Amino acid sequence: MPSSQGHHDNQRRIFRGKGGATDGRLPPKKSRRVRVKYQPTNSASVAGLDGNAQQDNESLSEDLENDSDLDRGVDQLGIDNDQADRNDTDNVIVEINHLRKRISNIQTSLQTSRGLSNPKIWHTNCLLPVKNAIKEWRSICNYYFSGNAEGARENEGTNNMHQTDPRAARDCILYQDILHETSVQVFSLLQMSMQSGPLVGSNPGYFKRCGGEVASIALEFLNELVGLAGISDNKSGEIVDANVADELESDGANHETDINEPVYNEDHDCENNDISDHGKDMEVNSTSSSGSNHPSCSGSSQTSASVGTKEDCNAISDKSLSSNQDEKQHPSQSQAIQALQHKLLFSDKQSQRLCQWIQNAQKAVEANKAPSKSANNLQSQKSKKQQSKEMKLERKLKRRKRWGQVDHAAK
Repeated sequence: MPSSQGHHDNQRRIFRGKGGATDGRLPPKKSRRVRVKYQPTNSASVAGLDGNAQQDNESLSEDLENDSDLDRGVDQLGIDNDQADRNDTDNVIVEINHLRKRISNIQTSLQTSRGLSNPKIWHTNCLLPVKNAIKEWRSICNYYFSGNAEGARENEGTNNMHQTDPRAARDCILYQDILHETSVQVFSLLQMSMQSGPLVGSNPGYFKRCGGEVASIALEFLNELVGLAGISDNKSGEIVDANVADELESDGANHETDINEPVYNEDHDCENNDISDHGKDMEVNSTSSSGSNHPSCSGSSQTSASVGTKEDCNAISDKSLSSNQDEKQHPSQSQAIQALQHKLLFSDKQSQRLCQWIQNAQKAVEANKAPSKSANNLQSQKSKKQQSKEMKLERKLKRRKRWGQVDHAAK
């Protein structure tokens, strides 16, 4: 065998040591990480010099742990509050969206359904769903806003917070816009119900041609809506008779003033003085012309002048009292308007319009007139369902008559 001395195979790999091929090129080992203890403050170091360093270090570590736990608890509490507020807002938005869908469904059904001109069908298929939708809106307002329109729309504490947080201010503005739009949709649904069925083709709240039956149904419905706002039926009845009560009070006041004392003004006193002076001049002229033959002319002129002035004063006082009474607003009507604004978030004009509808319905019920020809023809119309039922009944009667005739002929 040839010796291998002096002959090296260049292709052969040479391994040195117990490792692999890279043993000669190993990186330097990293030094082991040294754990550094907490460095106390100056007071703690001074205490350590005295021999109490260990106790101070333990107390400091416990304080740091307590502070960290407290910070963690405060942060978690803030997160929980944010989540709770977010959940409340989400719930409100979900319920409002449900109400809006319900309103849109009712509006489409009122536009497409037939036979609503019949008062009974109008009450069942129109007024009751509208009342249920308004009940849902009332429950949302009562639960989330406690029936306070000002608190729901403007809150001083939240406004102060929103001034510092622009995102919260933007959310508050969007929230108010959603509430306003929803209240407008609710009132538009109510207005649509007062223009559909037997009231179609007229302004909302016009009950002069529909008849007493339709007006009584509408009056009952509107009184129930005012009752949802927290006003009892007695007070809603007082709203209707506000004008009548004002007229009676004004008539009673005028009657008392006529009996007890006439009402005079400064201008009328001046006119009375002028008239009395004119009467005196007439007396002088009459006495100078006639002498002692007509002693009663002066007395008659004075009495006629005094009677005329009293009548003028009474007439003017009657006009002033009646105008003052007309300018005053009945307290029950103002209470109803405030309740509608607070409970249903209606505006002032919307609340006044609803009260005016109640007054118009009450007048139509008191008049109790028969419906006009066009209204009577409209109310006598029947739906497809009623027409199909009547057709089926007619067919059954015809069949019975035929079979009865056949049986009679067979006998």
